[in-house]
Amino acid sequence: MNLNEIIRIHKNTKTPGSVKQCLGDGYLLARNPVYRRIRRWATAEGIKFRPNPPEQIYAFPTLSLGEYKRRRAIMVSDNIAHFRRLPKGLRDRFGFREVHSSYALQNRLLHESSHCLAHEHALKLRNAEPRDDRERAFNVLFEESLANATELLAFSYAADDLHFEFLLMNTYLAMERPPVERLIAIREKMGALPLFRMLVLLSLKTQFLEEAVPDTQLLKLARLFGPSSKRDLPVLRALLEIVKMHDVFKIKTARVYFLAQGFEKHFFHYLDFDYIEAFSRSPRANAILKKFEKELAGL
Repeated sequence: MNLNEIIRIHKNTKTPGSVKQCLGDGYLLARNPVYRRIRRWATAEGIKFRPNPPEQIYAFPTLSLGEYKRRRAIMVSDNIAHFRRLPKGLRDRFGFREVHSSYALQNRLLHESSHCLAHEHALKLRNAEPRDDRERAFNVLFEESLANATELLAFSYAADDLHFEFLLMNTYLAMERPPVERLIAIREKMGALPLFRMLVLLSLKTQFLEEAVPDTQLLKLARLFGPSSKRDLPVLRALLEIVKMHDVFKIKTARVYFLAQGFEKHFFHYLDFDYIEAFSRSPRANAILKKFEKELAGL
């Protein structure tokens, strides 16, 4: 499928509430229930989507949340306009592979919406202000884990290639088809909300850059939400492999994000604590997770 055909599908998929400047947005709203639920919630909260972000957002996408706080709008790259400016001969030859390589022109509205919604809900909670930098670091990493888990849950509904390709164009995740097929199978067996809970906690675990995770710790994570036994380990291990991100990418993006959030030291300095215990004792994190579960209920 070439770029002209991809743009034609985008143009012909007219979904209410879609961002027309974002390639694949209407398609995903029509076909992906996670994408649709998060957009519906964002719209109800009054969150706007503003095309043509400032140039620094192209260079440093991790600054998007700060830009949202200033403008109460999520920045949108008008990639349709950029792709249409390509010579027709290139549009005939370019396909999704070439589109995916244009990193600066991709949008991550699902991820950034999840971040902003977590931030908005936290503002409504009483006594939610962090007591120190370590607690503030946990809050930052927990919200990042929520956004990652929301993207992963969306992939668990990508049953066809076009759906899969449009999600790749609109998320931070560099997924392959085999892990997505496993994710679909796990959701169909486990259910969407139990899967989402585990994806949040496993995503949180990966933020702490642990090289090895013993079975006892995986089961400890799972038991935060109910009974679990060694029979669950194969599924937990499979999910852990899917959730893992490349450490170099993670370290680079986390460093920029922590600096942008006002932390003075390298982010490694703030990670020396038990994140499972921190989650268990955090009314803020548990309240935000429950709100996400309420919005995603019935999937």
